[in-house]
Amino acid sequence: MRDSFRDFLEDDGDLADLVEVSESGEIQFKGVMNFDSVPKISAGVGTVAGAGVSVVEKGSGVIHQTIFTLVSVIIPTATTADSEIAVGGIKIYDFPAGAISRLGCQADLSSLVVAADQSKLADAAAVGDFGIGTVLPANQDALGTDATDDDWGTAVAYVNSSHIDADIEIPSEAAGIHADGTLDLNMNGSIDAADITNTGSAVTVGIEISGTITITWMNLGLFA
Repeated sequence: MRDSFRDFLEDDGDLADLVEVSESGEIQFKGVMNFDSVPKISAGVGTVAGAGVSVVEKGSGVIHQTIFTLVSVIIPTATTADSEIAVGGIKIYDFPAGAISRLGCQADLSSLVVAADQSKLADAAAVGDFGIGTVLPANQDALGTDATDDDWGTAVAYVNSSHIDADIEIPSEAAGIHADGTLDLNMNGSIDAADITNTGSAVTVGIEISGTITITWMNLGLFA
């Protein structure tokens, strides 16, 4: 795949001015790419998912930048028993088939506990984490424990005031390659166990998310 991609760069003069492949196979940028002036595209993109999620796709050659806008998107965090962390997530994107090279991710979000679920919390100052990953949370661990639930946007803590956190900034994980050929992107969240007042039963607490998520990526294709 490395040699074929290097050959592709040599044949595409515009793209070769932006990136190169080292002898060890690492993809390196030669300079800063300004996506503000890059046109919108429709070829080679993924499929947006989730109510309240819209997307703008930009790109140049094989490099894509996908900009999500989330408006009142509900993450249903849930416990399975008393005294457990509440975790959950929602799928927002289905990448096209191929090995996806993760170049970067950044999110600027706000959160609000759904009004109908606020009574399930000990107070209006609940804390937890948000992350962006290729897999929905699989168990009641803190986000990041399983790696894949925050492998695009590193899990960061939030602290509510009056059930709101208006300034959540999620930084990118390091660049890497997802080689499985099928890939999703999920917005994941959690609420600490100490902030939940369930006694002896499972509960679900909805968290309403708004803001933007920007990801930059390449599709390296599939093996023949």
